[in-house]
Amino acid sequence: MTLSIPDYIQSAGIVDRDLVFPWDEWNLRPYYDHDAKGWWKRLNALSIRAQLALTNASGEWVRHRFSSVDGDVRPLQMLEAAWAGVVSPGYIRMPEPEEEEWRGPARGPLYILMLIVTDAFNHLEMDSDGASRAVWMYNLAQHVLPRTDAYDAWFGEVVQRLERHHPKPGPTEEDLFSGLPPGMGVPVSREAFDPRLAYDPAQAPAQIDAFLQRLDWRQNPYLCPPNVMSQEGFFEGTPYRYP
Repeated sequence: MTLSIPDYIQSAGIVDRDLVFPWDEWNLRPYYDHDAKGWWKRLNALSIRAQLALTNASGEWVRHRFSSVDGDVRPLQMLEAAWAGVVSPGYIRMPEPEEEEWRGPARGPLYILMLIVTDAFNHLEMDSDGASRAVWMYNLAQHVLPRTDAYDAWFGEVVQRLERHHPKPGPTEEDLFSGLPPGMGVPVSREAFDPRLAYDPAQAPAQIDAFLQRLDWRQNPYLCPPNVMSQEGFFEGTPYRYP
């Protein structure tokens, strides 16, 4: 499958061909690398998997905002793989995008979107600060969306939901031999980010399993083939099934 944008984003009225926000190709970091709204402290109290999932979910808003001016499928493919990566980093292979392919006020923000995602997963072992990546994607959305009322309401609601159900776990609550950084927590389903749906973490394993079964690694260059996952020995379990 190719990842489809959720209805709650499609109905938010954020698709606009007018690109009126500032965009300086030589000074991009100020558009996303800050914490002006003070979200980092709250997001840092979430599990790392919740932080990564929130990064992905915010990225879907950014991608949809540019859907009328750029049809490149790679940002959606990367987000699709990133949702699998929330379950296990063994699912993904993510080279950084080539900057020269992503210039200008339409493709430039998509480049930053992809860069944030690759940074979060490729550096997970050395730098597991998923809260910063979630803040970066939040800031990018704030900068490029033509209106932020729906996004702001959504973000506040889903953060509260994550705080209730996915706080950062203590050391006794995790598998210390998983090879992943402490504080990962359990996988978070994509359904957790739809405010119209009641969220029950007990249903997440079935939701995640259904999502993984729909993936087609042959059509997505950012997803690993099952035989590669098995050979590398990093992945445990049955590829593209959960648990």
